[in-house]
Amino acid sequence: MTENPENFEKDNKNFSVKRFEEMQKKSATYFFDVEEFENIIDYYLDHNNIKKADQVVVYAQSVHPGSVILMLKSAQVNGSNGKLIKALEILKQIEAVEPFNPEVYLTKAGILRQLRDHKGAIKCFKDALKYMDEEEDDIYVDLAFEQEHINDYDGAIESLKKALEINAENEAALYEITYCFDIGNKCNDCVDYLVSFLDENPYAFIGWYNLGNTYFKLENFEKSIEAFEFCNAIKEDFSSAYFNKANAFVQITKYQEAIEAYKSALENETPMPVTYGYIGECYEKLEAFDLSEVYYKKALALDENYADAYVGMGVINELQKHFSIALNYYQKALEIDPENTDYWYVYAEGLSNAGFKDEALNTYKYMIAEFDQEIDTWLDYADLVLEMKSSTDALLIIEGALEIFPKNSELLYRKAAYLIMHGKLKDAYHHLEVALEQNFEMHTDFVEYYPEALKISNVTKLIELYKTKE
Repeated sequence: MTENPENFEKDNKNFSVKRFEEMQKKSATYFFDVEEFENIIDYYLDHNNIKKADQVVVYAQSVHPGSVILMLKSAQVNGSNGKLIKALEILKQIEAVEPFNPEVYLTKAGILRQLRDHKGAIKCFKDALKYMDEEEDDIYVDLAFEQEHINDYDGAIESLKKALEINAENEAALYEITYCFDIGNKCNDCVDYLVSFLDENPYAFIGWYNLGNTYFKLENFEKSIEAFEFCNAIKEDFSSAYFNKANAFVQITKYQEAIEAYKSALENETPMPVTYGYIGECYEKLEAFDLSEVYYKKALALDENYADAYVGMGVINELQKHFSIALNYYQKALEIDPENTDYWYVYAEGLSNAGFKDEALNTYKYMIAEFDQEIDTWLDYADLVLEMKSSTDALLIIEGALEIFPKNSELLYRKAAYLIMHGKLKDAYHHLEVALEQNFEMHTDFVEYYPEALKISNVTKLIELYKTKE
């Protein structure tokens, strides 16, 4: 029976370590060759016993002075011990003797990486690759990481392509190349690369998974779903593909299909509250409120502080006109996460829908004071002021928002609507024209919000004028 080479190497290493420790215990003197010492040092480094590894290096060099292998081990131990400059000095000595030794450059790259000298580490990885008998995919991955540190994503992509040419099963390289394409805003190039890669490696399920994620970012949800399905056809228990496929179904409002995909994810992973919560949200969209509640409660059973589930419970109760119950759930979510602007937003809307207009107004005021970066908050606040007070007061709210967001088209359109309501037509035309010039497409939201504006000939003329400019 042939022994596994890895087990044989491990047994030899363990035997050498036992002999060395026995020698120390007995205060005896045993002979170890360079390879045995190398194994002993590696053992202690692997077990993060740097102090012991250092002791072995010192002793080993007294037995085999001038050994390049032991000098290299000394550099590695010093590097692990935080003595980076000393490690570099040792490596410089070795490089003078063996300038073509790739291990020298790999060790040096690791130390320069700790010193955050990413350009130096890149040079060393490239030197190591020049002097290796066979190129190694993992070194190209390490090289890519350093290139990313200096924002050279194109260089990182090329390195990762080489890694995958050597080893198409290198999952880290597949994930990382997708990330590099994404961070460089090259999702279309990523699709082209992955499609080509999968033509040659059709069973690379990680490739299909990354292709699905890239199509998702490009909002090509049908293609995204197809890629995730290929991924799961190859690896049936890959829960992330089911989960992301479900997210894609949600984007195209296929909620029943999304539910089935989320349930498949649950079958292949430890149940997560977020998955139950998403299922609850899908049932909410289907107006199956009883089932929605079941899954929100499943999410809370796993994590009683999962605030999104309380918000979901609030929404389904509000949709069923159970306003007081809904508000209690919103308040519970806010107790858990008081800085979440989305929770405050639904709470304010809930108060208004429940007829607590003054409380809703005060909530919007609080949100504006604490979280003034949300345009929708300003718009809803202004609308509530319009409902409760007047267009003059609502206009003041929008003008306050424009002081913070002076070029926001949505606010300019809303100001134009309020000005028309207030009878200030000349000022309204000016703001409408600025908004049309900035973002013509958004004029449909303006018309939907205030259709009465189309009864004014100057408004329709302005819209027609800018339509011809498009």
